[in-house]
Amino acid sequence: MSKLEIPIRGMHCKSCEILVEEHIKEIPGVQSVYVNLKQAIATVNYKGDAPAHELFVTAVQNAGYEVGEKENMPWISRDPNDYFRLALAGGILVALYFLA
Repeated sequence: MSKLEIPIRGMHCKSCEILVEEHIKEIPGVQSVYVNLKQAIATVNYKGDAPAHELFVTAVQNAGYEVGEKENMPWISRDPNDYFRLALAGGILVALYFLA
């Protein structure tokens, strides 16, 4: 039996792990699956030749998640609308403070 690790993005709870496991188990040749939320990795044990990577991608997408490493978010946004919304929210908070 061979082992394969697949990075998964978008999981946030135990039910996410279960959902991904159920979808990956449906792939032919897969013997067992263990999904770890904290490490964001699915460990797949399979028999024979490794199933095609596209099958794993499709199974994970059908579960509602993505295959891949977690992306680091930049500290500074390049979208000026983000700063407009932040200023608007700050203005609303200041107005509510003075009204209270």
